[in-house]
Amino acid sequence: MINTLTIKNNLIYTNGYVKMSSPKTIESQRSVYISNFILSLLKTLHHKQLENKSNAKEFYKDNMFDGKRYDLIMTWCSGKYIHPMLYTNKIKKVLKAAKINKNVRFHDLRHTNATLLLQQGTDLKVIQERLGHKDIATTANIYSHVNKSMQKAATEKLLNILKD
Repeated sequence: MINTLTIKNNLIYTNGYVKMSSPKTIESQRSVYISNFILSLLKTLHHKQLENKSNAKEFYKDNMFDGKRYDLIMTWCSGKYIHPMLYTNKIKKVLKAAKINKNVRFHDLRHTNATLLLQQGTDLKVIQERLGHKDIATTANIYSHVNKSMQKAATEKLLNILKD
């Protein structure tokens, strides 16, 4: 399928080590539709990685986990994986600079993703598949935080039905 990103593995940091793992469930291994814009960004990144590999020659670092080589999307110029905690640490610095006293992990952006999609009227089943949840209840109960504007819109829809 064109314009899809396939998710097969997770690079995680646990117990002081970076390792490659499989997603939690079969449903978590999935293909997600991406926009032409994101596809273009990924292609540009891939071409940059090929250029880095060509420039570094034998010094380019292969990412090996449990004896298997992985071709990762996010790497340094040397080819080495970018530590999974990098993005969490960057988010913390941005929040601190903005004087926002909240602990936000990179993974927490899934909550934002689900909520924004719900606000735009995206079907919950579509959101479930994009997030890779086995059970739609997980999506509905954990990731779909209802906000006041969504509550207001629901009230207005109900009022319009009752007025007729």
